[in-house]
Parts: sequence; structure tokens; C-alpha cells
Amino acid sequence: MVCTETGKVIEFFDPVIEKRQKVLAEEYGYDIVDHKLTLYVKPKKA
Repeated sequence: MVCTETGKVIEFFDPVIEKRQKVLAEEYGYDIVDHKLTLYVKPKKA
């Protein structure tokens, strides 16, 4: 994730997202060679 206010990069791993990407690629007849997922976020305001 990249904070749009500070530029801070927050790396994460989510097994559900990883599995879903693989399933989607397979459904379309592909093997994933590489991938990148970037979420642009901002702090929640109270």
C-alpha cells in the first residue's frame, strides 16, 4: 500500500489475495509469471 499523503509504503502478504490471483489466471488459461498489486490509501479521518 502507498499512502497518498506521506508516500509511506506498507508491504503486506495476504494468502487469500495470492490464491485468488492464481485461480483467476488459471480460469483464463494463464500462469502468473510475475505480479504487482498497489493499493493507494490515505489515513482515516476521525
